[in-house]
Amino acid sequence: MFSVPMSLDSPDPLSATLFALAHPVRRELLDLVRAGPARITDLAARFDISLPAVSRHVRVLGEAGLVQRRIIGRDHFIGPASGGLDEVAGWVAARSEDWRGRLAALKLLLEAGDG
Repeated sequence: MFSVPMSLDSPDPLSATLFALAHPVRRELLDLVRAGPARITDLAARFDISLPAVSRHVRVLGEAGLVQRRIIGRDHFIGPASGGLDEVAGWVAARSEDWRGRLAALKLLLEAGDG
């Protein structure tokens, strides 16, 4: 059986990013800050979980390079990090191109068998 890591101790940035994106709360947090920075307390108010739990999710996103935290006085502002998803996008694009090629070859093979 596979075990799921509970932290981002992986030296592999792609694995850290995919781990961070694996949780629905973290994906929703990313969607919420996409337009610009928001106070963590305002973000937490949108969830049915505690502020410390939201803060832990934000920490995971930050360690994966997906968000940035800026502290002004007592307020913590969370915003998107530039280029945070670039590695994931490149990885997905490369695999998508491979699969498109394989599916095109399969289609040609199947069509040739019909004739």
